[in-house]
Amino acid sequence: MSVEVIRYRLPVYWACALINDDYTGLEDKECEKIKRFLEIAEGYPVDVDWETQGFYHCNDAGTLPGECADFIFHKCND
Repeated sequence: MSVEVIRYRLPVYWACALINDDYTGLEDKECEKIKRFLEIAEGYPVDVDWETQGFYHCNDAGTLPGECADFIFHKCND
């Protein structure tokens, strides 16, 4: 079995929800955006590359410009 590493540029405030499954403090609307993204994303989130954090005009979630970072997802391949 091999693991494929996939990177998605996403809003930094999604980190707790994606990495720790902690949606505390997020509005229902934001929780739905995150869950919809996870339905189409390949793999599962495992880490954040904080060195990529900064302001970006676009991201893989299709949200408004803002503070984002690269999230690392793993996809298991048989």
